[in-house]
Amino acid sequence: MTRLAAENEFENRWDIVFKQLVAEPRRQIIVSLLATPAEQALSVVELSRSMDGVPEEQFEITLRHSHLPQLAETGYIAWDKDRGLIERGQQFDEIAAVVESLLDAQAGLPEPLRDLNAFATHDTK
Repeated sequence: MTRLAAENEFENRWDIVFKQLVAEPRRQIIVSLLATPAEQALSVVELSRSMDGVPEEQFEITLRHSHLPQLAETGYIAWDKDRGLIERGQQFDEIAAVVESLLDAQAGLPEPLRDLNAFATHDTK
């Protein structure tokens, strides 16, 4: 791989991480997986129940048709559609490192950013 190709791949991975983090439900999925033991899967139904202010059935449809396919395509999650389970994907460490860095820096962020729902419920300790 040429240096330019390697640089483009590096830049593209950053773009992919931030594109995935732009949507609150995807941030919450990543935070939920961070709070779950690495070998444990999460139920899509349980995940949809955890979203405040959104009707459970409506949110589960949005998860299945939008957010989960996007995260699975990037390798950040592994999604078993038949069993309705998600777990950390092969590329999970990429997005986890960015989210964990933000969570660790939460106290030093400007007030409006500290109150982000997706990050407010995660214990960084």
